Amino acid sequence: MAIRPVFTEIIWDSISQLDVSLENKSTWTGSFVQDESNAGNGGDGYANLTIDSSSTWIVDGDSTLSSLTCKGTITDEDGNTVTVKGSDGATYVEGTSDYTITVSSYEA
Repeated sequence: MAIRPVFTEIIWDSISQLDVSLENKSTWTGSFVQDESNAGNGGDGYANLTIDSSSTWIVDGDSTLSSLTCKGTITDEDGNTVTVKGSDGATYVEGTSDYTITVSSYEA
């Protein structure tokens, strides 16, 4: 039996290049945290998440992403819809959860 690691918090910064996909009925519980404390002078890093129509992200904390493409489901642990806002202040999804996902670009 293989043991798979459990990541509840993915930490990224401006020197990261991160592409994450939830596919084939995947469910992930966690959050994306942007933390610049080890990025030095920074760079052109990003964190992109794509969720296909069969997959679910269960958000367990406020999150920050460069881009989010969501054809699937995003809720919190109680099943509430999570708010998705643009870094420019635009609201893409008005949720009932206490959590917010902040993105530079969003596609539903």
